[in-house]
Amino acid sequence: MARGMANGEPIVSQPATDEFREGYDRIFGDKPVQRGRWVYDVRQQRLVPADEYEPPARALDAPILSGRFYENVHTLDDGTDIGSRAKYQAYCREKGVTAMSDFSDQYYDNIHASRKRETRKHRKAALDRAYWEKFQK
Repeated sequence: MARGMANGEPIVSQPATDEFREGYDRIFGDKPVQRGRWVYDVRQQRLVPADEYEPPARALDAPILSGRFYENVHTLDDGTDIGSRAKYQAYCREKGVTAMSDFSDQYYDNIHASRKRETRKHRKAALDRAYWEKFQK
């Protein structure tokens, strides 16, 4: 006998069958059904209620420690205190220097190629001048 929308009746729960009861008992046993939101906790290897779940700490969420690298740091040449990022940046501006790590490897490759071109240009000019002076006399 068709039930529900097939013959125009409203959709309702189906009557429980013996197979349903057997499967239900096999899955849940004698424990009552616990409703709620559950999250699988990898650390505990089981489901835990969502409000009790504590996600594992990630390195991305760790507090930033970049300022701690400057603690108790002094320059080698004059002993200036550069114990904070602000002091370090002010010192670099004052002396007109910068850290090598601020530039990429490509930057240094470009500088090397530029110096090589300039050296060739100056050599060529010196050779041209020497050649010109030799044959002008």
